[in-house]
Amino acid sequence: MSPDSRFFTNRTGLRLHFLRWGDPSGVPLVLLHGLRAYAQTWESLVQALGAGYCIYALDQRGRGLSDWAPAVSYHTQSYVEDLQDFVAHVGLQRFVLLGHSLGGANALEYARQTPGRLLALIIEDIGPGLQARATVRRASAAR
Repeated sequence: MSPDSRFFTNRTGLRLHFLRWGDPSGVPLVLLHGLRAYAQTWESLVQALGAGYCIYALDQRGRGLSDWAPAVSYHTQSYVEDLQDFVAHVGLQRFVLLGHSLGGANALEYARQTPGRLLALIIEDIGPGLQARATVRRASAAR
């Protein structure tokens, strides 16, 4: 399954990029990447999910093919407004929202500001304890 690459313009005039995979009649799923990622990062998840979804991955401002914004606008509320504009652009009523890292923080704030809009909210990340244990295991395996 290969994505459609599309653009839209948000309320402040930024041109934002997104990818869409799947059947438009499937369960809508919006993916928000982390700080150092971009929409294409989700490719392996999309392939693993298979049919039954209409999946959107947004290149958040300043990442991937989306426009850069003024430095002062890189904060949660701006990202949430971009997501609100995106949801309106593609005409989503209710959908599943999945965010990783920065995308998770933005997804959580979107959910707080728009109660009842989401079918589900998924925040995916690794905690510092898990990272520390993984590092210890690698170090002890090397001995």
